[in-house]
Amino acid sequence: MTTFRLSDLVANPQRGLAALCLAQIAFWTLAPTLSYDAPPYDVVENQVWGAEWVFGTYKHPNFPGWLLEISRRLTGAIGWPAYLMSQIAITATFVFVYLLGRGPLGERGALAGALLLTFNYYFGWHTPEFNHDILLMPLWAAVALSLWRAVETGKTAWWIALGLTAALGLYAKLAAGIELICAALWILGDAKARARLAARGPWIALAVFFGCVSPLAFWMLKSHFSGLAYAVHRGHGHGKSSLTFIALESGIAATAFTVLACARTGADEKAGHATEIKPDQRFMWFLAMMTLGPLMLTALLAAINHTGARLMWGVPMLSFTGLLAVALLAPNLNAPTLKRLLAATAAVLIILPVAHALTTYAWPAISKKPRRENWPQAEISAALRKAYEDEVGRPPTIIAGEIGNWLSGLVAVSGTKMLPVYTNADQALSPWITPDRLATEGALVVWDEHNGGPGNLETLIGSNERHVMTFAIPRAGSGKPAISAGYAIVRPQK
Repeated sequence: MTTFRLSDLVANPQRGLAALCLAQIAFWTLAPTLSYDAPPYDVVENQVWGAEWVFGTYKHPNFPGWLLEISRRLTGAIGWPAYLMSQIAITATFVFVYLLGRGPLGERGALAGALLLTFNYYFGWHTPEFNHDILLMPLWAAVALSLWRAVETGKTAWWIALGLTAALGLYAKLAAGIELICAALWILGDAKARARLAARGPWIALAVFFGCVSPLAFWMLKSHFSGLAYAVHRGHGHGKSSLTFIALESGIAATAFTVLACARTGADEKAGHATEIKPDQRFMWFLAMMTLGPLMLTALLAAINHTGARLMWGVPMLSFTGLLAVALLAPNLNAPTLKRLLAATAAVLIILPVAHALTTYAWPAISKKPRRENWPQAEISAALRKAYEDEVGRPPTIIAGEIGNWLSGLVAVSGTKMLPVYTNADQALSPWITPDRLATEGALVVWDEHNGGPGNLETLIGSNERHVMTFAIPRAGSGKPAISAGYAIVRPQK
């Protein structure tokens, strides 16, 4: 990127935002597309659920799954559409953050707030794995934007947008409720927001919200709040302590402040025109409430329930750290500082995706433990499907696998036809597989031998013969461990 182009983007922040979005989409979509041999864990699992069009699973609402299934039907592909969708979600977050900051911080400050997010782990290295957290990011930012604009303008359209985005956030992930609690607390604590409660706008937003989430509430009741139970389970088994959670999230958030401080160091503060806009205290408190509030509330709930807090739960919560950094350190950005920030962002958007792709591609050669993205999906799927077809005389139509849907998902999402997965051989987890259907169609049962055998699949396998296939990891070289995929064939009974 030349000096002329940087100067052009400084002069026109909207072009700077467009350039940021295009670069994010291009580089972070290409990196996994060119280097992954298999889609990431969450992509596979959500793809499996999306094909069934279920409203929700034992983990979450199925909004990401629906989007992945739509992308599969539109493109006929699995993999790169998910990586593209992730980057669309990330760039939508950039746009909403920019729109939120544009009034209080000016267009330069708003652009800087979006640019600083590219240095955040959650907005880069983590993004190829499209999941509930990534889908929640733009909706989280959209809720904050709608709330601020609704209170500032009093316009009904913004209140309606608030009700819609708040509901959609819950469809993405139930954790969106954390933000809504903090938003409600801010409304009660802010004098101007409280005054708006006397008008019809907030109550229209509430009506829109409850109308949109009523199907979700019905699903939660019907599933006995399985999504909340799953969150508690994950916190118990894989969470950090509340203090560790806050410390790690603070470390990730600090990148925005560090980068901005470095961009200002040595820059000629008198060069170029600086927009004289000083953010008012209300906006500062709003940003703090919508950033620190969810983090503190998550840590508090984890402590009360005696569980841990997962680091990835903080993914959408740090979306406003760039704006906070600008508001606290440099509300009146001049051209030299913004130009430095644009140059640093351009470098990061090239270096990090290239490093991600090279690391993933070379990982089998430098590590004894391959990443899931290194598994030879096409080879595994073709070999296991062929084994079933050779014995039964036709291709499999049901894949049964361990909970988590990893190996079974790899087999199911490969090829020209998406196959249903019988998760853990449990109809409660896969209601689309009925006993009659299983008896009619049979199943290809697969498991990872390194996980200790079939486990809960034993009952389904019964007396059927067990087999093991081994697959070499691409680029691993000799002497490296191979993948051992166990399988059994349950023949149709009808």
